[in-house]
Amino acid sequence: MVRTNYFTNVPFNRVVPQFLTQFGITDSEEHRVQFGTPIPDDPPKHIQWHPGMVSFAGNGPNSRTTEVFIVMPDAPEHQLRAFGQNPWETPFAEVADHGSFDMLLDLISYGDIMPFGNGPDVHRIYTEGQQYLKREFPDMDYIADCRIPREHHSHHEHSTEDLPGWNAEKAVFDEEL
Repeated sequence: MVRTNYFTNVPFNRVVPQFLTQFGITDSEEHRVQFGTPIPDDPPKHIQWHPGMVSFAGNGPNSRTTEVFIVMPDAPEHQLRAFGQNPWETPFAEVADHGSFDMLLDLISYGDIMPFGNGPDVHRIYTEGQQYLKREFPDMDYIADCRIPREHHSHHEHSTEDLPGWNAEKAVFDEEL
Protein backbone atom coordinates (compact mmCIF):
# COMPACT_ATOMS: atom_id res chain seq x y z
CA MET A 1 0.00 0.00 0.00
CA VAL A 2 2.88 2.37 0.69
CA ARG A 3 4.45 1.63 -2.71
CA THR A 4 1.20 2.58 -4.48
CA ASN A 5 0.95 5.85 -2.49
CA TYR A 6 -2.17 4.58 -0.77
CA PHE A 7 -1.46 6.46 2.47
CA THR A 8 -0.63 9.78 0.77
CA ASN A 9 -3.24 12.42 1.67
CA VAL A 10 -5.04 10.05 4.05
CA PRO A 11 -6.78 11.58 7.09
CA PHE A 12 -6.17 10.73 10.73
CA ASN A 13 -9.90 10.02 10.99
CA ARG A 14 -9.89 8.67 14.54
CA VAL A 15 -7.82 10.50 17.14
CA VAL A 16 -8.65 9.57 20.72
CA PRO A 17 -6.28 10.90 23.40
CA GLN A 18 -5.02 8.25 25.83
CA PHE A 19 -6.09 5.54 23.38
CA LEU A 20 -5.15 5.55 19.69
CA THR A 21 -5.00 7.42 16.43
CA GLN A 22 -6.23 5.69 13.30
CA PHE A 23 -5.88 6.25 9.56
CA GLY A 24 -6.26 4.32 6.33
CA ILE A 25 -9.61 5.19 4.74
CA THR A 26 -9.44 6.85 1.34
CA ASP A 27 -12.08 7.53 -1.24
CA SER A 28 -10.01 5.90 -3.95
CA GLU A 29 -10.70 2.87 -6.08
CA GLU A 30 -7.73 1.21 -4.40
CA HIS A 31 -9.53 1.41 -1.04
CA ARG A 32 -12.47 -0.48 -2.51
CA VAL A 33 -10.08 -3.13 -3.84
CA GLN A 34 -8.07 -3.38 -0.61
CA PHE A 35 -11.20 -3.29 1.55
CA GLY A 36 -12.49 -6.34 -0.29
CA THR A 37 -9.28 -8.27 0.40
CA PRO A 38 -8.92 -8.77 4.16
CA ILE A 39 -5.58 -9.59 5.75
CA PRO A 40 -5.81 -12.85 7.75
CA ASP A 41 -5.22 -12.64 11.49
CA ASP A 42 -1.77 -13.46 12.82
CA PRO A 43 -1.28 -16.35 15.23
CA PRO A 44 -1.78 -15.22 18.84
CA LYS A 45 1.28 -13.60 20.38
CA HIS A 46 1.75 -12.46 23.93
CA ILE A 47 3.28 -9.05 23.43
CA GLN A 48 3.60 -6.27 25.98
CA TRP A 49 2.10 -3.27 24.18
CA HIS A 50 3.57 0.18 24.65
CA PRO A 51 2.93 3.66 23.25
CA GLY A 52 3.88 4.06 19.61
CA MET A 53 3.08 0.51 18.52
CA VAL A 54 1.44 0.30 15.09
CA SER A 55 -1.15 -2.33 14.12
CA PHE A 56 -3.80 -2.91 11.52
CA ALA A 57 -7.27 -2.21 12.89
CA GLY A 58 -10.09 -4.70 12.64
CA ASN A 59 -13.56 -5.34 13.97
CA GLY A 60 -13.72 -9.13 14.00
CA PRO A 61 -11.79 -12.21 12.94
CA ASN A 62 -9.86 -11.75 9.67
CA SER A 63 -11.23 -8.21 9.22
CA ARG A 64 -8.00 -6.23 8.74
CA THR A 65 -7.77 -4.27 5.49
CA THR A 66 -6.41 -0.73 5.06
CA GLU A 67 -6.91 0.88 8.45
CA VAL A 68 -3.95 1.23 10.78
CA PHE A 69 -3.73 2.54 14.33
CA ILE A 70 -0.95 3.89 16.50
CA VAL A 71 -1.12 3.59 20.29
CA MET A 72 -1.08 7.10 21.74
CA PRO A 73 1.86 8.18 23.92
CA ASP A 74 -0.42 8.98 26.86
CA ALA A 75 -2.25 5.61 26.83
CA PRO A 76 -2.66 4.40 30.43
CA GLU A 77 -1.37 1.02 31.59
CA HIS A 78 -4.84 -0.58 31.72
CA GLN A 79 -5.40 0.37 28.07
CA LEU A 80 -2.00 -0.99 27.05
CA ARG A 81 -2.95 -4.33 28.63
CA ALA A 82 -6.22 -4.33 26.63
CA PHE A 83 -4.46 -4.00 23.26
CA GLY A 84 -3.71 -7.31 21.60
CA GLN A 85 -6.60 -9.17 23.21
CA ASN A 86 -8.22 -9.50 19.77
CA PRO A 87 -6.56 -11.74 17.15
CA TRP A 88 -6.62 -8.94 14.57
CA GLU A 89 -4.47 -6.68 16.79
CA THR A 90 -0.84 -7.58 16.14
CA PRO A 91 1.77 -4.83 16.05
CA PHE A 92 3.91 -4.73 12.92
CA ALA A 93 5.86 -1.49 13.53
CA GLU A 94 6.41 1.21 16.07
CA VAL A 95 7.07 4.92 16.18
CA ALA A 96 10.80 4.76 16.82
CA ASP A 97 11.44 8.49 17.24
CA HIS A 98 10.00 9.59 20.55
CA GLY A 99 10.05 13.15 19.21
CA SER A 100 7.22 12.00 16.91
CA PHE A 101 5.09 11.44 20.02
CA ASP A 102 4.64 15.21 20.18
CA MET A 103 3.21 15.08 16.66
CA LEU A 104 0.72 12.39 17.72
CA LEU A 105 -0.35 14.45 20.73
CA ASP A 106 -0.82 17.50 18.48
CA LEU A 107 -3.24 15.79 16.06
CA ILE A 108 -6.70 17.36 16.00
CA SER A 109 -9.19 15.18 17.88
CA TYR A 110 -12.89 15.39 17.18
CA GLY A 111 -13.50 12.48 19.53
CA ASP A 112 -13.95 8.81 18.84
CA ILE A 113 -15.73 7.66 15.68
CA MET A 114 -19.50 7.28 15.65
CA PRO A 115 -21.26 5.63 17.49
CA PHE A 116 -18.61 5.69 20.25
CA GLY A 117 -18.10 9.46 20.13
CA ASN A 118 -18.73 12.66 18.19
CA GLY A 119 -16.03 12.05 15.58
CA PRO A 120 -16.52 11.07 11.94
CA ASP A 121 -18.97 8.41 10.83
CA VAL A 122 -16.83 5.78 9.08
CA HIS A 123 -19.70 4.75 6.79
CA ARG A 124 -20.04 8.35 5.59
CA ILE A 125 -16.32 8.46 4.86
CA TYR A 126 -16.76 5.31 2.73
CA THR A 127 -19.76 6.69 0.86
CA GLU A 128 -19.05 10.45 0.71
CA GLY A 129 -15.25 10.39 0.82
CA GLN A 130 -13.02 13.18 1.95
CA GLN A 131 -15.57 15.80 0.92
CA TYR A 132 -17.57 14.75 3.99
CA LEU A 133 -14.51 15.12 6.22
CA LYS A 134 -13.49 18.48 4.78
CA ARG A 135 -17.03 19.80 5.24
CA GLU A 136 -17.80 18.38 8.71
CA PHE A 137 -14.27 18.16 10.20
CA PRO A 138 -12.32 20.96 8.49
CA ASP A 139 -9.34 20.96 10.88
CA MET A 140 -8.62 17.22 10.58
CA ASP A 141 -4.96 16.35 10.02
CA TYR A 142 -3.78 14.32 7.01
CA ILE A 143 -0.68 12.35 6.10
CA ALA A 144 0.94 14.45 3.37
CA ASP A 145 3.33 11.78 2.11
CA CYS A 146 4.09 8.19 3.04
CA ARG A 147 6.89 6.35 1.32
CA ILE A 148 9.64 3.80 1.78
CA PRO A 149 12.83 5.89 2.10
CA ARG A 150 15.18 3.25 0.68
CA GLU A 151 13.25 3.30 -2.61
CA HIS A 152 13.26 7.09 -2.79
CA HIS A 153 16.79 7.92 -1.65
CA SER A 154 17.62 9.50 -5.00
CA HIS A 155 15.22 12.31 -4.03
CA HIS A 156 17.19 13.04 -0.85
CA GLU A 157 20.66 14.34 -0.10
CA HIS A 158 21.57 11.04 1.60
CA SER A 159 20.56 7.43 1.45
CA THR A 160 18.69 5.65 4.24
CA GLU A 161 21.93 3.96 5.27
CA ASP A 162 23.09 7.42 6.39
CA LEU A 163 20.05 8.04 8.57
CA PRO A 164 20.76 7.72 12.29
CA GLY A 165 18.89 4.77 13.74
CA TRP A 166 17.63 3.55 10.35
CA ASN A 167 16.53 -0.04 10.48
CA ALA A 168 15.28 -1.69 7.29
CA GLU A 169 12.85 -3.75 9.37
CA LYS A 170 10.98 -0.63 10.55
CA ALA A 171 8.61 1.56 8.61
CA VAL A 172 9.30 5.27 8.40
CA PHE A 173 6.46 7.73 7.91
CA ASP A 174 7.16 11.26 6.69
CA GLU A 175 4.36 13.52 7.74
CA GLU A 176 3.56 17.17 7.29
CA LEU A 177 0.88 18.77 9.41
